Amino acid sequence: MIHITRCLHIKLLFCIFIIGILTITCGSNTPLQAQQFNHYLPESFHPFKTDGKSAIKLVTKKYKQVVQKQDTASIIQKLILLSSLERINLNYRTAFDRAGEALFLAEQYNNVLLIAKAHEELGILNYLFKQDDSAGIHFKNSLLFYKKSQSINNQQSLLHPYYNLLLYYQRIKDSQKTKVYIDSCSYITKSKGLINFERIFLNEKRANLCRWNSDFEKAITYIEKSILALENLKTNEELFLKQKSFLIILYATKGSIYRSQGKMDEAKLCLEKSLHAKDLYGEHTFYKSFVYKSYATLLYDIGEFKKSYANLLRAQEINDKYLNPRNDDNHNFISIKNRYNEEINKKNAEINLKNLELAESKQENLRFKIFFFIAIFLIIVVIFIFRYRTQHLKHQKENAINEKKQQQAKELIELKNKELTSSMLQLIEKDEIIKTLSDQLKKDPSNKTLLSSIEKRSVSLWEAFNTRFMALNKDFYDRLKKQVPNLSAADLKICALIKLNFSGKEMAYLLGISEGSVNVARHRLRKKLEIDRETNLVQYINSI
Repeated sequence: MIHITRCLHIKLLFCIFIIGILTITCGSNTPLQAQQFNHYLPESFHPFKTDGKSAIKLVTKKYKQVVQKQDTASIIQKLILLSSLERINLNYRTAFDRAGEALFLAEQYNNVLLIAKAHEELGILNYLFKQDDSAGIHFKNSLLFYKKSQSINNQQSLLHPYYNLLLYYQRIKDSQKTKVYIDSCSYITKSKGLINFERIFLNEKRANLCRWNSDFEKAITYIEKSILALENLKTNEELFLKQKSFLIILYATKGSIYRSQGKMDEAKLCLEKSLHAKDLYGEHTFYKSFVYKSYATLLYDIGEFKKSYANLLRAQEINDKYLNPRNDDNHNFISIKNRYNEEINKKNAEINLKNLELAESKQENLRFKIFFFIAIFLIIVVIFIFRYRTQHLKHQKENAINEKKQQQAKELIELKNKELTSSMLQLIEKDEIIKTLSDQLKKDPSNKTLLSSIEKRSVSLWEAFNTRFMALNKDFYDRLKKQVPNLSAADLKICALIKLNFSGKEMAYLLGISEGSVNVARHRLRKKLEIDRETNLVQYINSI
């Protein structure tokens, strides 16, 4: 009785232990959706026929040779190839370093096709380790640069970039974009006659869409089509060997669907087939951990506790080997020590230093230019001021000389005009005396000849005045006519006499008219000149 109780107690503890492990390990029981990726491997290389370490050693030797030749394109190609080989041999840390260095060099070399391939390789590595954000970024960049590449001459070359993004959107369960990329890949495969790709890989993606929508019967149909298509490849042994590792995905997916339907026996058989299938390219390593955990959970549900525990340990072994941060081999990798980021940061630091030096140099040049232009500007200003002052002084001197000459000429004219006025006044006085004598002589008819001579002399008095006036005041009449075109000859005479400040009586005598007529002529002149009575007529005419 005691023995039976002890056995039951041990069995109970074992079950609790199994449940604990299942609880811990299945908390992240989402499948990693590992798939058939692009591998940039030579056609002669086959993992089942070629030793992985020997292949890495051979490619490493060729890599060193192209490094010595400084053939950048070949260096990048060899780095991508080495990353794929290290990945196949599960040396993920080295694979990350190689891919990161390849991407850095490809960007420096500015080769869009090599940039696309490097992004694709890094995306695959991120995808395998479920670093979804980074995988999505690299896959999107890969597609972008593949499209930019001049060597892309047909849609078939874009199949893998589209398929990688299909895997990414399937991983994050974006059903809408998953369907879009299934259709894109399907269009390429059908137009290029890639029937096997369509039947094997895309049908499996359609099955997952159906499973998300709980359409399990249709999902099983798609999976069975994929398995049948893959099994039919056995007629082409080489092609079958390269694709057969995808059976891991197909049988695991089929088993998961059967389990959702409660078909435990069918689910168990499919999961066992998935675990027995060989992982050709090392891309299903983490997916197999998921399959082991799913299989362990199924065994636990049907009461096979020992086998469940054994499969859990296998899953845990894979996780500890590649994902446990306490493992010394994984410590640097789990912290995502990215060679590409390190190179970029190093390059950015160098660029920042150069930019700083360049900025300082530019500032020095700018300061020199500023000082130079300020100096030139000051010199120009000084020259301008000097010339301005010289010209100003010269003009002042010339103006002073001209003003002095004008003043002297004006004074001379005024003096001559005064002399003319004085002379004319004397002539007027003489003429008045002659007129008085003439009046006396008229009383005696015998003095007719003498009177005629006196009258002739009197008539030439204005002409003598006008001739001397015009000689002293050149262009006076012209200036008057220009300013007031409607002036008559009589008006011009009045203006000439006003300019010399003759009185009304003297004007009347000189012109041979009455003094009243002179006043009327002056009034009419004011109207023509358009000046009022308050304006001094003499000053106004002298200003012309």
